[in-house]
Order: sequence, then structure tokens, then C-alpha cells
Amino acid sequence: MVADSSVGGNLAAKGLLDGLFVHDSGIGGNPWVRRSLEGNLGFEFLRSRIGGNFAFEKNTGHTQIADNRVGGNLEFSDNIVGPFAIESNTIGGKLDCRKNDPLPAGGGNTAAPKRGQCRLL
Repeated sequence: MVADSSVGGNLAAKGLLDGLFVHDSGIGGNPWVRRSLEGNLGFEFLRSRIGGNFAFEKNTGHTQIADNRVGGNLEFSDNIVGPFAIESNTIGGKLDCRKNDPLPAGGGNTAAPKRGQCRLL
């Protein structure tokens, strides 16, 4: 869990077995989470500031991405099991969601453009 913290560069997570929580934190670079499992926790990125691009790809399990400020793009792709909630994020670049099962839910996101499965979120 990363809470009330600051990471000056990138945050890379691959192959996690018990999810990841990032709450009320700052990440100066590009966070990415790939090929990870929710375990008993799930994945939460809440009320955080991300300076670069955020990639969340090929993960399994409950995910909530909400109330964040992302300086670059947010890409959410090839994730399974869910549910997935992407809501109330301010994104400086594009919000692109593809090949997720089930479809992401949510709303209130600001991005230009919104693409794929997130075009209405």
C-alpha cells in the first residue's frame, strides 16, 4: 500500500499476487501495473496525482481508479474478472480502454479524447 506518500519517478508493478493500493499520493513519473492478481485486496488508485502516463494492463481482479489527476494518458486494457470502476478522474491526455472483460463502469472523467470501452465514461 502506498498512502500519503510521494514517488519522484516511475512506479512499476509486475506480477503482484495481492493487489495494490495507492491512496492520497503523488507519483511524478509513469505508474504501470501489469500481469498482477488482486489476491485478497484488489487494486485501488484513489485521490492521487500522477505526473505522466498511467498504464494498467493484463491484470485480474476488482479495480477502482477514482478522483485522480493524471498529467498524461490513462490506458486500461486486457484486464479480466473485475468489476472495474473508472470515475471522476481528470486526465490531461486520452482515456483509452480496450479488451477488458467485464466492461469498465463509472463516469465523470475528464479527458480528450475518450476512446474504446471508456468513451462514455
